Amino acid sequence: MKNVKSIKRYIQFLFLLSLLFCITFQVNAQNVSADTLENYNENLTNGKKKVSLVQKLTDRVDRFFSNEHIEEELQTSRIRIKPGIQWSEKGQLNYPIPIRLNLVLPRLQNRWQVFLSSIPDNDDDQEPDLNDYTNDQPVLDDDRKSSSLLGIQFAPVTELEQHLKFITGLKIRIDEINAFALSRFRYSYNVGQWNLRLVQTAFFFADNGFGEKTQFESGRPLGEDTIFRTRSSATWSEQSKGVDLKQVFFLRHFTTRNNVLGVYWRIGGQTRPRTVINGHTFALEFRSKLWGEWLFLEISPQALFQRRENYRFEPLLLTSIEIIL
Repeated sequence: MKNVKSIKRYIQFLFLLSLLFCITFQVNAQNVSADTLENYNENLTNGKKKVSLVQKLTDRVDRFFSNEHIEEELQTSRIRIKPGIQWSEKGQLNYPIPIRLNLVLPRLQNRWQVFLSSIPDNDDDQEPDLNDYTNDQPVLDDDRKSSSLLGIQFAPVTELEQHLKFITGLKIRIDEINAFALSRFRYSYNVGQWNLRLVQTAFFFADNGFGEKTQFESGRPLGEDTIFRTRSSATWSEQSKGVDLKQVFFLRHFTTRNNVLGVYWRIGGQTRPRTVINGHTFALEFRSKLWGEWLFLEISPQALFQRRENYRFEPLLLTSIEIIL
């Protein structure tokens, strides 16, 4: 009990510290476009050409997969709709339709946005593993509820290397509405051929309490069209079994300018009541740009090995069409 109270005070301290940072640290927001990201490498000195190649390939992959990192930098109004089909071994079909809307408020230096996000519970909102099946909690389709987040976002720091944002609003379900708030800080830097990224998030949901997530990513190019990445994350919340741990290794390769073929391995675990591995996911992913910069196709066959199923092989197929307007 003392540990829980200490962690709760620590989370509250993070929120207060973030708010203080927001008030005292004044910086002009930058409206960074896709062209700015391309020209960023050209402005580097000759002594940083290797770093330039790392940053260029990293940004290219992030833009192709509509990564949140790139969406933050662009600071533009957009809507993402991603209808899909999930097929499992038991012949069950699900039809998720996640939606994310970002509306930049005018005359406020692009620091303020209104956003709407519709995501199913227990899913990870980070690429590449949008759907996380390594949890040890069995979720029945009939009991699976969808949540929508409606809120306002303030980003006092919007730079290529670092980004800070605060979000507050409502978590909406059919049968209930709860308030939420979160702060998220990202810091990116390059070391030789490696691109490193640290993401720190503190959050509060009225229905689930306080929580904190620490995420570290590292990646490097393996040629002009191939990148290797790892992602490590640890999430604590008042509703979780200790600390939820995830580790992802993934490789992505541009077969053509409009097609990417990838493979990844995800491991999920928990630390309470004891440290265990809840599951493994091995997956292939194919993403294709069908039309311009707004229509994409994704196909991902996956192999699941979950602890609650005694690590028995379970096939899964995910397909989706992503529309970005």
